[in-house]
Amino acid sequence: MNRLRVLHDGILVGIGTALVDNPQLNGNKGLCDNSSVHLPLFLLARHLSTDDLVTAKQPQPIVLDPLLQLPSHCKLIKNFQSNTGKQPWVIATEKGAFENKEKRSELENAGVKVYLVKTETDRIPLPSVLELLRTLGIKSLMIEGGAKIIQSCLKSQAYNQLVITVAPRFIGKDGIDAAVDELELKNVKYQTMGRDVVLSATPN
Repeated sequence: MNRLRVLHDGILVGIGTALVDNPQLNGNKGLCDNSSVHLPLFLLARHLSTDDLVTAKQPQPIVLDPLLQLPSHCKLIKNFQSNTGKQPWVIATEKGAFENKEKRSELENAGVKVYLVKTETDRIPLPSVLELLRTLGIKSLMIEGGAKIIQSCLKSQAYNQLVITVAPRFIGKDGIDAAVDELELKNVKYQTMGRDVVLSATPN
């Protein structure tokens, strides 16, 4: 996963994932430099040697947070404040920012860059997110979760490569909707990595 991250300009997660996992959204250099970790070549958008991965540019951390719920003490912000991570970007709705002015100020004072999208609801359409990020120079985006964002991405086919890690554990009822079973994929390949199975495919 760390090797995949450093191949992209940005990493996007939803606020649900940010609240539950408190992720750092970076490519851990220690893990990237571990010669025992081998990413299947079919997953690479471009080839990077082990040395390249250690010095690779870290991806831009991005949180889709319509109502500005991101805690100011989260790892993303703490990493930026300690100069060990990039400035986090938060994408919110104009309505959410208007109704949570104090929270916006709190996040911005903590170092977060807040971008606003005009919507009619509390949800931000994925195409609007992708268009905003394109204007900000994000040409390659890795979407790590949660389930709602991934499902939206799959249904709209707003991706050029799908990578799925299947772990031997029960996920629960809030996973990806079964409707995505109807996806037509090509170039399907898979590889066993430890106890997990990693699958790669492209849209038909």
